[in-house]
Amino acid sequence: MSTRATEAESVLKEHMGYLPVSEMERRGVSRTEISRFVREAKLEKAAKGLYVSPNAESDPLFELQYRYPKAIFSHETALFLLGEEERAPLTPTITLPQSSGTARLKNEDVTVRKVADNRFAIGLASAITMFGHTVRVYDLERTICDLFRSRSTVDPQDLQSAFQNYMRSAHTDLVKLMNYAREFRLVNVMRPYLEAVMPAWFTGEFIL
Repeated sequence: MSTRATEAESVLKEHMGYLPVSEMERRGVSRTEISRFVREAKLEKAAKGLYVSPNAESDPLFELQYRYPKAIFSHETALFLLGEEERAPLTPTITLPQSSGTARLKNEDVTVRKVADNRFAIGLASAITMFGHTVRVYDLERTICDLFRSRSTVDPQDLQSAFQNYMRSAHTDLVKLMNYAREFRLVNVMRPYLEAVMPAWFTGEFIL
């Protein structure tokens, strides 16, 4: 096996069956050598610049974000990736900056949300998919705010459940949540929910 082929096998192992062309190029492998390995190893094209071994487990969320690098997993999909929901939504939800076009997404089975460009990066985090790949996602506080922002299209029971689960979470950060709520002008919308479980936040030094 050639040195370049060994390099490619190493990348496949590190990425659990996926071969990102950018990673190969970073290691000094030419496009010609990459094409030869892809052909000889019978790799399949998963996205532009991404190949996958026929023996690897497909990771739809990882592939989706690779195809659309600006997309951030949000809403119910973020809850699942963050471990707050046991089941993955049937249709993944992504958020894009308002200035991004969505024409290429018309053939994708995905729910697209948009947000002002200057608020797009608020709460940006990462999570591991069930197949072990790292993807970009919004943190829990941003996700709760997103659900409230989209409350007209979110089932009220799902919203209530997500909020209650958040309040019971060991990772609850109410200061961060309130900072995000102010940024998205959601304080008055969220106030009844918070008053029901945390009345102390509305007295003394904790008043909003």
